[in-house]
Amino acid sequence: MDASHRTLLKEYGMLHGLTPAEQRVLELAPWIGSSLICETLGKTDPTVSCQAAAILAKTGEDHLKDVVISALAYARAVEIP
Repeated sequence: MDASHRTLLKEYGMLHGLTPAEQRVLELAPWIGSSLICETLGKTDPTVSCQAAAILAKTGEDHLKDVVISALAYARAVEIP
């Protein structure tokens, strides 16, 4: 993920009140599965699952991929490069 995508997801996460831990999960979710997210972050599966559930609850989406799609739509709406 390049810097512009990270910036976009970070801004979208801040808009929805994501914690830093939730933000890290969101940044990895479009690219790798939950097992690799756990390994990359040094977290257990229940921890990452809880953080993913919190992301969905805070954004009102059903799947993490939908959060990323919403973030892209948000970027277009507010003209984030």
